[in-house]
Formats: sequence, structure tokens, C-alpha cells
Amino acid sequence: VEESVEFDETMVDDENANEDEKDVSSEPHHDDDDPDGDLKNKDDDNSNLRDDGVPDEIWEELEESKGREREEADRLSLIQDELEEIVRQEHARNEEIKRLKEEMTRQMEELARLAAEEENTKKREEEARRILEEIKRKEELARLKAEAEERKRREAEARRIALELKRKEEFERKQKEEDEMRRCLLEEEENAIRKREEIKRRLRRISPCPAGFQWHQVEGGWRCGGGTHFVSNEQLQRDFGHDI
Repeated sequence: VEESVEFDETMVDDENANEDEKDVSSEPHHDDDDPDGDLKNKDDDNSNLRDDGVPDEIWEELEESKGREREEADRLSLIQDELEEIVRQEHARNEEIKRLKEEMTRQMEELARLAAEEENTKKREEEARRILEEIKRKEELARLKAEAEERKRREAEARRIALELKRKEEFERKQKEEDEMRRCLLEEEENAIRKREEIKRRLRRISPCPAGFQWHQVEGGWRCGGGTHFVSNEQLQRDFGHDI
């Protein structure tokens, strides 16, 4: 029932010659040059059509392949969304760390100002001792006490912010490591999907299905959308090498 596709060696020679002249993957494609359009539409329109004589096991295998391809397309979209979310979250964390650093700078500047005022405070304390009016002296001492308490409060706040900044920086470091590992896994999965799509594209261009259907990867090779034509991985390796 299965019908193997015969490859024309002259087609391979012409393909290699064309690839030496220009990289077709970098040139813009037009509807007349790209076979994906009509073939994709035909495969979609005939996705439920079955060639006469196709056994049930082959048809079921083909349907499973189509299902996997749809799942991979959905997975690719989810991967791209998740990568964008990782970038957004990383940007938000960087903004938070920047804010904390700015707050730390403001606290240190305030501490420096309070330290400078403390020197002036000592002079005012000496002057206050010479003041005969007890009420004025007590008011001055109360003010000095309030400033000292404010300085202590700001120092405690500065220490708290420093500890919080250290904790967030450590968390950010660990999060970046986890994000990098997750990004690598997602990119590997994305590259695998794109590699299969590239094989399909080149297979359609080098040896299109005689019936006009797209090729779908199944166990042991590739089968056309109608189910009749089959190309084994060994045949692809033998005729085109690993770069197909």
C-alpha cells in the first residue's frame, strides 16, 4: 500500500548549487516562491481526508503526528510567552533593587547631615550650660535628645535597609541562576521544534509529495498528509545527508 517517493539526484545538485549562490533562509519569501501556502491550505482542507487503501494503523499514526505538531505549535507559543514573562520579572526586580539602593543613598546622606549637626549640637550644649534660664536650657536639651533619637532611628532604618538589600540581591542571584537554567531548557525545546519545521520545509522544497500534501514526521521517517507516500530516515540520510 505504501508508495516510496523516488528522489531525483539532479534536484539535489540544483539545490546545492542554489544554496552556494545565496542563503535562501535569509531572503524574503513571496507567495509564488514559498510552497508552504498552497500546500498548507491543501493539507488543512484535506486534514480529515484519507487516501484509498491506507491501513488503519498508518492513518492512526498519521493522525497522532498531526496532533503532536499542533501541540508543539501551542507549546512554542507558550515558551515565547514565558520567556517574555521572565524578562519582565527580571526588569521589575532590577527596578526594585535600584529603588532600594537609592533609598540607602538617601539614608546615608541623612546620616552624614545628622553627624554634622551633632557637632553643632555639642557647641549648643556648651552654650546651653551657660544659659541662666532653666526653661530655655531644658527646651534645648529636649531638642537635642529628639535629634539623637531621630539619628538612632535613622541608623536602625539604614541597617534594616542594608540587610533587606543584601537579602534581595542574594535572592536575585539565585533567581537569575534558576531563570537561566529554565531559559536554556526552553530554548533547547524551541530549537528542536524549529529544526523539525526546517526539515519539513526543505523536504517539501527538495522532494514535494506527488499528491501535493505536506510531510509529517512519524516513527521511522516522514509520511505525506494523505498517508500514501513515505520517506524513511535512512533514505533521507542516504540521499541528502544529516543537513536535510
